[in-house]
Amino acid sequence: LFLDHKTLHYDIDPFYFYVLCEHDAMGYHLVGYFSREKGNQDNNLSCILVMPFCQRKGYGKFIVEFSYELSLKEGKHGSPEKPLSDLGHRVYVSWWAARILNLLLEGEGKPVSINELSVTTSIDPVDIMYVLENFKILRYTEGQYKLVTEPEFLKTILKQQGAPGRPVIRENIHWIPHRDYGVGGVV
Repeated sequence: LFLDHKTLHYDIDPFYFYVLCEHDAMGYHLVGYFSREKGNQDNNLSCILVMPFCQRKGYGKFIVEFSYELSLKEGKHGSPEKPLSDLGHRVYVSWWAARILNLLLEGEGKPVSINELSVTTSIDPVDIMYVLENFKILRYTEGQYKLVTEPEFLKTILKQQGAPGRPVIRENIHWIPHRDYGVGGVV
C-alpha cells in the first residue's frame, strides 16, 4: 500500500493493524491504517499510511494521536518505529511540537521536566528532547540547560505546525492493552 520502503516479506502475526474508515451512504471506505507490533515496549506505531486521496485532511495527525492515546492507556511512553519517511517525520514532529507547546503554554512558565512531559503525553523523552532542541526551546546557556517558555515565542512556533488534525475523543476509545503472557500463547 504505497510504502515501498516498508515491505515485509515475513510473518505479519506479530502485528496489530488498526484500520481507519470513513462512512457514508455507500458504506465504509478505507482512509488509512497503522500497525503496532505486539508486545513491543518501545514503539507505539510500526507503520502508518493515509491513502493519497485522503491526505491533508487531518487523518495523519489523528492516527498519530490515537496511537499515543493507546500508549496512555497502557501507561507507557512510545515512539514510532524508525526510520520515518519524510512525510511521516513531518507529521510526527508537527504533532509532537503542538502537543508539547500547548502543555508549556498551559503551564504558564511553571517548572516542568522532560519526564513530566513524557508521563503526560506518552511521548518518548528522546522525541521530546528532539522537539525542544530542534525548535530552540531548550537552550544551553551559562553552563546549564534552560527552557525558553515566553508565550509569544512558543505561539510563533505553534502557528508553524499547521492545523491540529481531527481530534481523538479519549472517552470514546474502548480498548484493552495487549498482554503477552509468554510461552504458551497470548491471552
